[in-house]
Amino acid sequence: MSGPVPTPMELKLTIAKLLELSYRKDSGMTAQLIRQVGQVKLAVDANGNATLSGKAGHIAFSASEVTRQIGASVKAITVLMSVDEERLIRYNASFKIGWASVGVSGSIDVEKLITSCSGLLCQTARLLQGRSVELDRQLQEAMGY
Repeated sequence: MSGPVPTPMELKLTIAKLLELSYRKDSGMTAQLIRQVGQVKLAVDANGNATLSGKAGHIAFSASEVTRQIGASVKAITVLMSVDEERLIRYNASFKIGWASVGVSGSIDVEKLITSCSGLLCQTARLLQGRSVELDRQLQEAMGY
């Protein structure tokens, strides 16, 4: 492994950043997927190729910039999510980093996540809501911290 194992908070922020990347790639499909009630899967391979899939469809995108931020050799990331009627994403994630496998679980507020991303549509949503708070703090808030 090329570095220390990331903290649970770093891993949870990684999940939010991956969802943000998906949103930047295809905001409409990502919004449909993370707002639908039911199962959604986010998967990233050792090359940084990512997919977000569910009943509404799927998106493929590059996650290599996010996996590099982890600072360790990422072999795979799998996040199984379930969206409930309260618009909370409940997730269980497995990170294979170097020789270690680390798991985290938690929940994400869907609306806070969508308005915390950095794309043009997200910036517009934040301006309309009067939001000018730093991105990582918003992601942490969306993750329940």
